[in-house]
Amino acid sequence: MGDRKVVLVVDDSHIERIMMKKLFSNNYEVLLARDGLEALEVMRSNPVNLVLLDITMPRLDGYGVLREMQKDKILSAVPVIVVTGTEDEFIQDKALDHGAQDIISKPFSPNLVLKRVANQLSLQNAIQAVSENELRYDPVTHVLNRAAFIPMVHEIVSKKPAGSYVMSAVDIDGFKLINDRYGHIEGDRLLCYIAELHMTSSLESQGLTCRDMGDVFFSIAPLDDLQKVTDATESFRDKLTEYNLPAGVDAHIGRYIIDEPDIDVGLMMDRALMAVRSIKRSSQQYVAMFNEDMRKTMLREKELIEDMRKALGAGQFVLYFQP
Repeated sequence: MGDRKVVLVVDDSHIERIMMKKLFSNNYEVLLARDGLEALEVMRSNPVNLVLLDITMPRLDGYGVLREMQKDKILSAVPVIVVTGTEDEFIQDKALDHGAQDIISKPFSPNLVLKRVANQLSLQNAIQAVSENELRYDPVTHVLNRAAFIPMVHEIVSKKPAGSYVMSAVDIDGFKLINDRYGHIEGDRLLCYIAELHMTSSLESQGLTCRDMGDVFFSIAPLDDLQKVTDATESFRDKLTEYNLPAGVDAHIGRYIIDEPDIDVGLMMDRALMAVRSIKRSSQQYVAMFNEDMRKTMLREKELIEDMRKALGAGQFVLYFQP
């Protein structure tokens, strides 16, 4: 149906359906339905952006259509304008109570109908844009969240040779203590500061950044020159220590050079995170690169967890109580 919005006209009158199709065809793709059941069939098999709905129809009336739409997660987001031949406020209120966004009474001005349909579609676009942002971005720092980061990273690294990118994980030291001591508002302010440092670095290197869990950030960047990455790390830590907290702020950083660009991006992130955890308690080393020993440790941990699951399922654990 191309890029044009799709409007579904639901009316048991053949003449009304033809008139409405003629009115909207210049600006929209128009689908037609003769009653409520046919309307639901059309909506479940075609993308529909707006419904113009009559109330009095055979088999299933307009109220029934509205009720069924409210039960469906996708259809409940489609705006509905009820077109009715009555001025009865009770009928109009009932339609609005059932989920209709607007009411148009017959006879109507064609220009008025066109404008009200356009307004509803514009409102729908705005709501969708807000929803998409909420799904893609972390609400505190406004960088990408994990769900948005993973497919974008896959799209980037899968097109490049092994070793073209590096995945970094940054874990803020003692972040929970900062939250406990200075409060969550100060903790959120620190997270935003760190996100801004990441974003600046990512934009300069044409990379991506996301906030994952709590105080952990991930980023990817092209690995044109390992020295550049090292210099960027030093710059990041220098700016982090400048943050205005009496106790100071620092971080540990783990890196994974993406030598297997076809593996799951979540596994790439796990490898960078494992590199962080290998030095988390160190006061001397602040940066670590994922290596083969860590890979073996990761495999052993997964095997151990799997063995424990099997043992639990087979009832092989015996519970003892200390007297």
